[in-house]
Amino acid sequence: LRTWYKESQIGILDESADLHRAIAISDAYYGDWSSVVQLYKATKKPVLFENIYVKSKEDTVFLPVTFCVKDNALWLMQLDSNKLIKMNRTTYEVEKVVCIPHEPPFLDRQYNYHIIDAGDSLVLLLGRSEQIYQYEIKTGSLKVHKPQGAVSSYMFSSEIVIAGNRKLLMLPYGSNRIYEYEYDSGVIAERESGLHGIKAAKCCERIGSKLYMVNRGTNALCCYDLTNDSFTEDRIGANESRYWGIKRAKEYFVLPHIEKRAVTLWNQKTGEVTELAAFPDKYICLDSYAYLDMFEKDGCVYLFPFCANMILKVDVEHQAITQAFTEVFFEPDYDVDSENMSS
Repeated sequence: LRTWYKESQIGILDESADLHRAIAISDAYYGDWSSVVQLYKATKKPVLFENIYVKSKEDTVFLPVTFCVKDNALWLMQLDSNKLIKMNRTTYEVEKVVCIPHEPPFLDRQYNYHIIDAGDSLVLLLGRSEQIYQYEIKTGSLKVHKPQGAVSSYMFSSEIVIAGNRKLLMLPYGSNRIYEYEYDSGVIAERESGLHGIKAAKCCERIGSKLYMVNRGTNALCCYDLTNDSFTEDRIGANESRYWGIKRAKEYFVLPHIEKRAVTLWNQKTGEVTELAAFPDKYICLDSYAYLDMFEKDGCVYLFPFCANMILKVDVEHQAITQAFTEVFFEPDYDVDSENMSS
């Protein structure tokens, strides 16, 4: 390879010990992680890392964790990445992929992504990020906001974000601090709440000034009052129940489970608790990772899959779980016994 490189005369083969000269003369860095990378970043030149596991070119598969519908476009955030994706709402063709330059191309962020419609721009929140981003749709430019104000430290880790009056209210995930961010001024304020150590799960239900949410991985249902920062807690169902999120349909709150195939219905007025366990025959999921999001429509709750093969419809009136949109169905390469999903 060395001989071929020399004979082809396609570049400079630097065999000297002068590292700084190589950094100064070169146009970009490509290769493995090393201490050289940290020096090279100071030059503001492009840095690209080698991935030795890429053996062939394949069609790109996008796994969105949040989306925003705007005009004739779907804006998506790609799981565990720094990618904002624009997709045509009619043809489903990808029209634009925006890489957020200040964020790692791969980072385990769980569900902590949010896209907020701010009129002519999109406010982007990424888990474990110390910045807040604002993407200008018309110009395609990206503004970086480093939160300013009396805040001890900031790293975004909220699954629940409430937007209104040009402000964002970020509920805690594993802490007791609530952040309030004005994305026009970039000022962020923090305050403590009674939500000590709660991991407020992504799917919540807002009724007036009250926000209902589950403490992810427990059977605790928390009601948080936005007007005075007070909250109450109810334990729903068996102590060993672990809920993933919550939505309301008619007189019932719908709570899908994490660790077992079940959905609990809770009537707040009567205290009635019903556990539904009869799923469609061909339903397959990966425990703890079955769902991505859920929505209420016409008195039913629809569960959209993350690692599952169909969209589920929870009919609270008839207390039944059926397959929604029967034309949308996947037959994954999935071994139920070993609980390994390969595609």
